[in-house]
Amino acid sequence: MSIKKRFPLTLFILTLFICRMTWAMDNGGNFALPPSQQPGPLFSFGQNVNGKNILQLQLIPNQLVDSDGNDLLLIPVATWGATENLTLIYSLPVALDFSDNTSQMHSRGLSDLSLAAEYQFFSYSSSEEQTQGTLMGQLTLPSGSINTYPATGLGTESLFIGATGSMMSQEWYVFLSPGIYYFLPHKELRLGVVYLFEAGLGKNIYSVPNQSIFSALLEVELYYSSRDEAGRIVDRFTGGQFFALAPSLYWANKDWGIQAGIQIPVQQQWRQTDYRQNLYASVLIQRTFQG
Repeated sequence: MSIKKRFPLTLFILTLFICRMTWAMDNGGNFALPPSQQPGPLFSFGQNVNGKNILQLQLIPNQLVDSDGNDLLLIPVATWGATENLTLIYSLPVALDFSDNTSQMHSRGLSDLSLAAEYQFFSYSSSEEQTQGTLMGQLTLPSGSINTYPATGLGTESLFIGATGSMMSQEWYVFLSPGIYYFLPHKELRLGVVYLFEAGLGKNIYSVPNQSIFSALLEVELYYSSRDEAGRIVDRFTGGQFFALAPSLYWANKDWGIQAGIQIPVQQQWRQTDYRQNLYASVLIQRTFQG
């Protein structure tokens, strides 16, 4: 094998060796920073319980590209630790630009307001492991518009309830999160119930104790939506199922956190046969104020 051909292989092996030596160092890994700055999900819900009086302000720009159009959404989020085990969450998304491919129309404005609470019912912590179980409830109010096209809101209230379970070591992070969305009827229209099953596996890449964390995460997203109903008539062209993988990278120091990733559809089957989701990208920018 020539030197030119051996060089990429040698560089790859050397990179793996350096990474393995880095991981083997006792640098705190995922525990190098307080819980509020440790890795968490980007696309999945929950895992926001970080302690009493801890305030986090987040900006989350999202972009959804599908067969209908291109939607750019900005989600400001505020989370506050009311107690050691209870966190309150407020978000009011803003549609920066929703576009429709067929009509070439655009819309902008407020989307639907969400008020949520997450309660930690189980917690175990040691120098080598952290385990957490939470319950989450959310109420979404129709502050967006259904009179614009495309609509910036759903036009009805919705209720969400879910649970999360997570385990974290210095190097690894894993979680499971099942949940359900229920939509209240609006003018005889009832949107279909949405069932979620989300999971994730994360790996610490590099950490400096009391300074920074850098990690990677792969989330698995499974959604099932039942059919809509208009009056007592079931709309057979609504509902479906969706399976996606969502890799992301996370970096944080004592005050700031940044996470960026994309959701890639693996399999999708919609009863509206011509609809396809192509790409969903998200970035989280977070500032934490310790209590």
